[in-house]
Formats: sequence, structure tokens, C-alpha cells
Amino acid sequence: MGDWSVRERLPADGVGNFPVAVTREAGTGIEVFMTDGDTVRLNILLARDSGNRFGPACPTLQIDRRLPLLCPPLGHDCVVTPMKVSILLGHRAGHRVRSRALYALVNGARLALRYQTQEHRYVELMFPLAGSKRAVKVALGGSRIKPE
Repeated sequence: MGDWSVRERLPADGVGNFPVAVTREAGTGIEVFMTDGDTVRLNILLARDSGNRFGPACPTLQIDRRLPLLCPPLGHDCVVTPMKVSILLGHRAGHRVRSRALYALVNGARLALRYQTQEHRYVELMFPLAGSKRAVKVALGGSRIKPE
């Protein structure tokens, strides 16, 4: 549990495969990937048997006990469904991605994910980030990751 790896993922439209960096912890998966349009997204996926469903708000992501790093507004930056959240992290320009959140993710030690369930309970999960830098860089085609 908690190991980062890279695997191929089929896009929703079924056109071609693309690499994605993944990790799993306590029935929840995290994916970091680049879409066809050079947009970098982070997906949070709940296992069907986890017993939880995402509530209507976007989760909070915090790395290494710093101030909350990412709590995007609902809409294009954060799309929430009962079993999946998709968060915009940034865009690639050339061979570079500028994103404070992504930079922290690949250089941090631990990611805290906090979300509210549909039953209004709060859940907090911790994900080790060891190995995330290598996996994310491979998934993003070797792009350099820089803070904003």
C-alpha cells in the first residue's frame, strides 16, 4: 500500500492509452495524469466497497502539515461525483509544468486528503509520497515540474 507506480490508462472516450501515476491507500486511489490537451489533473477514486461517497464539496489536499495547499472551487477546477473527484493541477507548456500543488506533491513526504461524505461525516486519509516524483515525471512524459 502507498507505493507509487505508472500504468497505462484508457481515457473515457476510448481513444488511445496514456500513462498515469497511481497510488492506493485504504480503499482510495490517486491518479496524476496529463490529458490530450496538456492539462494535468489529479483524480481521487473511492473503491466501491469503501462504504463512503464524496459529498458535494471538493476535498482539501494538504502536504506535510503545511497550510491547506489545495481546496479548489467546484466547477472546471474540481469536478465531484459520488465515487470520483477530478482536480485541475496545471497545464504543460513546452516541457514544463508550473504548479505549486504538483511541485509540492512530488517533493513532499505525505499527502493528507480530507473530504466530507454524503452523510456529512469527515474522512481524512494519508498517502505517502515517496516515489511520487519518479512516477509523476514518467506519467507526464518527463516534463519538468516547477512551482509557480
